[in-house]
Amino acid sequence: MGAVLEGVFVKPSALPGGADCLSSDAEYCEGSVYGLVQVLGLAAVYAGVLSHGSSLISDGAELLQVVPSLEHLVGSIVLPVLGAVPDGAIILFSGLAGDRAAAQEQLSVGVGALAGSTILLLTLPWAMSVVAGRVDLSPASGRPQYTKPIGWRSAERGAWRKLTTPLVGGLTCSGVTVQAGVRESARAMGLTALLYVMIQGPAMTRSYRSISAPVTDAEALAVARFERPYAIAALVVSLAAFFAYLAHKAAGADHDAVLTYRVEEVRIALIKEGRLTLVGAMAHLVDKLDGLERAYGAGAHNDLCAPLARLEAPGAAAGAGGAHGGPLPASVEHEEILAEIRDTLRPFFQRYDVDGSRTIDKHELPLLFADLHEKLGPMEIGAFLLAGGEAADSATPGAVGVASGGGELLSAEPALSFEQFVRVVIGYIKRRGAVLRAGAHGSAYRETEAVLLRGPSGAQAAAPGGGDDDGEGDGEEEAEADDEMPDELRDLPPDEQYARAMATAGKKLLGGTALVVLFSEPMVGVLSEIAARSGVAPFYVAFILAPVASNGAEVLSAYAFAKRKSVRATTISFSTLIGAAVMNNTFCLAVFMALIVARGDLYWEFTAETVSILIVELAMLFFASKTDHRLLDGLLVGLLYPLGLAIVVGLEAAGLD
Repeated sequence: MGAVLEGVFVKPSALPGGADCLSSDAEYCEGSVYGLVQVLGLAAVYAGVLSHGSSLISDGAELLQVVPSLEHLVGSIVLPVLGAVPDGAIILFSGLAGDRAAAQEQLSVGVGALAGSTILLLTLPWAMSVVAGRVDLSPASGRPQYTKPIGWRSAERGAWRKLTTPLVGGLTCSGVTVQAGVRESARAMGLTALLYVMIQGPAMTRSYRSISAPVTDAEALAVARFERPYAIAALVVSLAAFFAYLAHKAAGADHDAVLTYRVEEVRIALIKEGRLTLVGAMAHLVDKLDGLERAYGAGAHNDLCAPLARLEAPGAAAGAGGAHGGPLPASVEHEEILAEIRDTLRPFFQRYDVDGSRTIDKHELPLLFADLHEKLGPMEIGAFLLAGGEAADSATPGAVGVASGGGELLSAEPALSFEQFVRVVIGYIKRRGAVLRAGAHGSAYRETEAVLLRGPSGAQAAAPGGGDDDGEGDGEEEAEADDEMPDELRDLPPDEQYARAMATAGKKLLGGTALVVLFSEPMVGVLSEIAARSGVAPFYVAFILAPVASNGAEVLSAYAFAKRKSVRATTISFSTLIGAAVMNNTFCLAVFMALIVARGDLYWEFTAETVSILIVELAMLFFASKTDHRLLDGLLVGLLYPLGLAIVVGLEAAGLD
């Protein structure tokens, strides 16, 4: 590929001050400072393109997660593998230079990318996640407090906030909590870190030179021949560990809490961005509930959906038996699905529960549905509140009162608790999904849905703001939603939305992979040229600059998750970072070993770099075993990044290479 790309990309060494500058103007070729600026500019451009390619790969893979048939496969296999592609590509192209000496020199760029990526991902974004996700520690337990303390009275003590401790001075007064999945992932990282020993051990037993002494081609080939059998063994075991890790993740995908959290977060983000409708995002979950009801018999989830009987069969009398008659014990799967539905809806509910009453009133509900990109006019909102009111326990304080017999349909202050909100949304998704699957789009949907949302006596429900509301306020919200989501997407049934998501994801994956493959080799050349012009070893240049290009998207993603200040968001952040380290320990190391085996004239001479990786991963094994991480822990983890670089400098200065 190098010969093809030479005619497309600028050769860094041909710029002013480079060894291959061919201009007849001697002064031009001697302009080393100007040439270095140009090389740095190329590095910035290539890094930006590679970062964009990595983002496209990440976005495409995440988009596939909302497709029900693919969510577990993508989360457990596709995402980890594609996340390692940028680093793997840089490592691969670092060893493809033409002659042996040049390839061995550029291999330092590859190991710099490997070490820099591994150490960076495990340290700086980890520390950033602690800073972004920290909350105050509970005075009673000394643990991070994510929920309002029992007995907190806002009128006396003011509004409760998760974080009140300032960054400075709060090293031991704030922190984050993570779940057991982080500790399990860390064990996999610790085990796969031992793979480095398979090639590093033999390399240390045959010390053939000091750092400053030259190596002849004959000596280098002798070392390469000695290491090659060990490289073959390391390649085989690395690949076996890689596939074993993926198989383990895939086998436990159905019950992987971290994977479920990630899918939920992606689903929430796509709904907010208007790239997926509420029905498209959640119809498969509601369908599963229906399937469980049929499997376990009538009433399998009557506690959730019985109040929606009139939505299922317009005109049915309230309180009628039949399909929702007898109670049945809820299955574990049933509870897991309900938990997933609640977790998806909760952020939207909390955003519009502006008064902190844990209810949605008639003024908040239209805004919430606009945020969900659903077209609901006054008539539908009224029916929504009616269903919620009839689901309420009349003995519960604040419950919505509903008169029987077709009189006053809504109380003066209709409101929904979160559980009532979940109940009615499930019924709404079932009805709208059925209409869309039947092919009723656009205005036809509106007419059909109006019939399905009638009250028990057949009369239309009153609007939240009064029976004669002209709907101007709601129309404004609908117009805003229209601007954010195309009508053709809103009126697509779930299966067609999934098909669109797959097509969009495919384009992003192909485009991102193409950018990474095309620009990885030029990036390696630029990093080598920066090293040659600056007099800094290629390893250090790649250690600092390569991860910026290949792992920028992962760093920002981890930080964005942690900012949500929840246990599961921080768990996702930490698990993602550790998973990337496991991929580097297996997939990227396998690429390295494949280069050494395939060429036959390259050898492993990275003792200091390997020791640095192992020390940092051992330290992170300790930190990841903790459930609670205080701000001080985050600071210590962040300091491991410069420490890792200092270890390499110190060991090389001591002659260990």
